[in-house]
Amino acid sequence: MIAMTSSKFRVSKEHFYDAYDFEVDDKCEQLKLDFSISQELWAHVFILKNGEQIGQTLLTHEQVTRQVIVGKKAMMTSPTVLPQEQLSGHWRILFFITGIGNSEEEFGISYETIANESKVSESEIDLLTEVPQVKSKGDWVKGDLHTHTLYSDGRMTRKKNLEVAKQQQLDFFAATDHNIVTAIWPKDTDVLVIPGCELTTEFGHCNYWGVTKEILNITDAEKMLKPATIAQLIEENEGEGILSINHSFLHPWEWQVDIPIRLITAYEIINDPTNPDNDGATKKALAYWTKLWNSGWKITGVGGSDSHMLPTEHYPDANQPSIMGDPSTFVHVKELTEENVLDGIKKGATIVSRVGKINFTSQDDDDLVPGKQVAVGTRRFSLDLESKDSYVINWVFDGKIVKSSKKSQSSYELKQKIAGYHWLRADVLSDDGLLQATFTPVYWGEKIPSTSTFKELL
Repeated sequence: MIAMTSSKFRVSKEHFYDAYDFEVDDKCEQLKLDFSISQELWAHVFILKNGEQIGQTLLTHEQVTRQVIVGKKAMMTSPTVLPQEQLSGHWRILFFITGIGNSEEEFGISYETIANESKVSESEIDLLTEVPQVKSKGDWVKGDLHTHTLYSDGRMTRKKNLEVAKQQQLDFFAATDHNIVTAIWPKDTDVLVIPGCELTTEFGHCNYWGVTKEILNITDAEKMLKPATIAQLIEENEGEGILSINHSFLHPWEWQVDIPIRLITAYEIINDPTNPDNDGATKKALAYWTKLWNSGWKITGVGGSDSHMLPTEHYPDANQPSIMGDPSTFVHVKELTEENVLDGIKKGATIVSRVGKINFTSQDDDDLVPGKQVAVGTRRFSLDLESKDSYVINWVFDGKIVKSSKKSQSSYELKQKIAGYHWLRADVLSDDGLLQATFTPVYWGEKIPSTSTFKELL
């Protein structure tokens, strides 16, 4: 037996959020929810049962309709909601819409209660099986910290993301769909999936990795409208996973929210390098990262493919596909676990690269890794590229290029006396000056940061 009910809402700039309530009886074994928006807007939908938020979904320019299924088992439930032992009770759908112009738009909700629970075909909802359990692996692990699925505005299912990750020889990736959490993934023994979320606003984007709950709820609707209230929302989520600022100079998604730098663990240096608009944005991000370190903020450098496309697709003006793992972020860990990857990022033990792993060593420190505070006697450093193609290697000391060479191996020795706070990294560039790889600096001494908020350094 199936019972179906639907309703439509008029939305505008002045009336951009609303609620829909209904009751479900104890005969229901599966609940199907369908949502639609009249134009290519963004609709954030929150699903509550008996007053408790059990999940979300998102409609975007890529998905103007969306179906969410709630069952009693994970196999019968969509990935952005939690299965429920009992479906009976009071249900509430809360939503808010962003990007509305001067005219009214229409948002539609319909639901079906199904008496006999049935498995929905995987092609329809990309059904999950089990949370991944990954083989043990230590030392340097290769990953991608910025990816998307069709549950926001991406093109790939979770299964396809895993397939591409293996093709790209990734050990892990973070699932960072816009404003929602796809935390449960098909079982896989080769790739670790870290639950995350890309907080997406009109004033910039930032990633959360290692989240245990949704970053947004319906009470945050009006907070999304102004930079000051977005900053408040970010402060309220302090301690929920770790925070990274994304593509902070990429138009039109530049970071415009003035938050305390103490909330930021990582900073995305290279974002989807196949997007031609990122060429200039990456140079600006690298310069800003230098300012952070010169100011005493030891922020970890990361990269992300920001993958939305199928692996065969590319931007109109690009000659390479936009694909997971380009760039890769390498993290130094004792064993491949979510906790260890996140801890490695916090420590700054990261390399960002488009050209494979780079080996950064010191004759004076056998245990050298990026992000490490080193002794005054550590003065001799070497860099070897996995790729044997010729690149420009710039050694950067306290923000200034102190040596430049064009080959796949380079070394640098500090001659000056070391006293107080200093730092060193090496940047790998192509012949046309585009960043191909870098690592979080090593440093000497300590410095009390001379700035406190993101915009103070701009």
